[in-house]
Amino acid sequence: MDRLLTTLEHWRCAKSVVDEGGFAQAAKALNKSQSSISHAVKELSERLQVSIFRIEGRRAVLTDDGRALLRRADRLLSDAQALENTAKAIANGFEVQLTVAVDVIVPNDFVIDALNRFAQVAPNTRVGVFETALSGTLEALVEGKVEMALSGSVPAGFQGTALFDIEFIPVAHKDHPLHHYDRPLDEEDLRQHRQMVLRDSGSQDFDSGWLGSEQRWTFSSPLGSLDAIRSGSGFAWLPLPKIISDLHSGLLKPLNLRNRPQRTAHLQLVTAATTASGAGVRALATAFKTAAADFCGSGDTLPQ
Repeated sequence: MDRLLTTLEHWRCAKSVVDEGGFAQAAKALNKSQSSISHAVKELSERLQVSIFRIEGRRAVLTDDGRALLRRADRLLSDAQALENTAKAIANGFEVQLTVAVDVIVPNDFVIDALNRFAQVAPNTRVGVFETALSGTLEALVEGKVEMALSGSVPAGFQGTALFDIEFIPVAHKDHPLHHYDRPLDEEDLRQHRQMVLRDSGSQDFDSGWLGSEQRWTFSSPLGSLDAIRSGSGFAWLPLPKIISDLHSGLLKPLNLRNRPQRTAHLQLVTAATTASGAGVRALATAFKTAAADFCGSGDTLPQ
């Protein structure tokens, strides 16, 4: 790499002259003498052999070349500041990047709320969210692909914190034939119609819930299943937070099942041992816990 002719301080001084509106103002903003600001800008022009400013009366005005260079310098200074902020975060125990496996049944607004809370504490830590289903969620944690997971169960050797319960509701489009019975539905009634089910993203190919229908469409995401339900193509057990707006609008209706067993996922925040957790992991876990408390307070309820 060739030896650099300029320093970040050269560009910081020049940018401050522009931002503050003059050499004297820049000196005050940077807590430097005006002569040191003038020297830095003059040296910058001499080393680059490009005029950065021209003097008009008592004002320093950017030249066209100077304006083009300062645009690049602005990005350079921002990157340098971000680099130092990242270094400070690492020095304080915050990881550069964290990954979390989130089961697809988990409400998106809850996850986004938690991530926004975490960003207030650790803005320079990147977060990767892996959407998983059934055994795939814990499999990602056990195999070390993620630092934490939002799941309905806790594997051996890991710590879990209860967040909230997610209720599953059997639903179909408001005009689906299953709503036309004048009596509660039984399993034989369900077997006559197409069921939408969720595919396990892990290697165990785990099944969950009632799977008695021979006619079946399998999706890797609840969104695919939900779109099929909205089109009237079948029925499914879906997490209440994902369908609450459709229930309130009347587009979807709960199925009137005889002796309907309650299906509930007890959502857990699962992490490795605390001694192995950095500041970022702990802060992200706290963000999920506090967001969960607010989410529980909001309360999704079925329409009457």
